[in-house]
Amino acid sequence: MEANEKGTAAVEVVWPVSGTVKGTKEMKVFELPRGIMAHTIHYGPCESCESSYLKLFAWIKEKGLRISGPIREVLS
Repeated sequence: MEANEKGTAAVEVVWPVSGTVKGTKEMKVFELPRGIMAHTIHYGPCESCESSYLKLFAWIKEKGLRISGPIREVLS
């Protein structure tokens, strides 16, 4: 994808925590907003996930929806 080719992708790593956690200069702590989300499951290596994203984006457009925040990935 373009951000990968140009090296312009902004990436944040998210980790669930419980209780109160304070951030530091190197680590920002914030709560992700709730929302209704479209999701898909990609099988295979991360390097081949572009087609899964493109299918999901096409589905979102087809349904007349819009992306209103950052993309979230859950790796297993």
